[in-house]
Amino acid sequence: SLYSNDIRHQYVSALYTRNLGANWAALLGEINEIFDFNMSGRNDTLTDRFNNNLGIEYGINYPNLPKNDLLQMLLNDFEKNKSLRLKNIDIKRKK
Repeated sequence: SLYSNDIRHQYVSALYTRNLGANWAALLGEINEIFDFNMSGRNDTLTDRFNNNLGIEYGINYPNLPKNDLLQMLLNDFEKNKSLRLKNIDIKRKK
């Protein structure tokens, strides 16, 4: 489901950021999208990139939060972040 896809991208990117740094997290997220060969479609790529970037922000902002608490925060923020994602993707579609 989209719920799990959003959270998965956010959480993994947050953990990569905490463990490897934001630049590596961004690079690994982008590599994942490249090797998807755009099979999921442009909208899914935009969604994944948005969620990767959001996860990087969480990783930067909460570097010492226990992993379980970080995951719970992402789950709690899901609706708020989904609204941000939809606004962000709609803006990119109009370009």
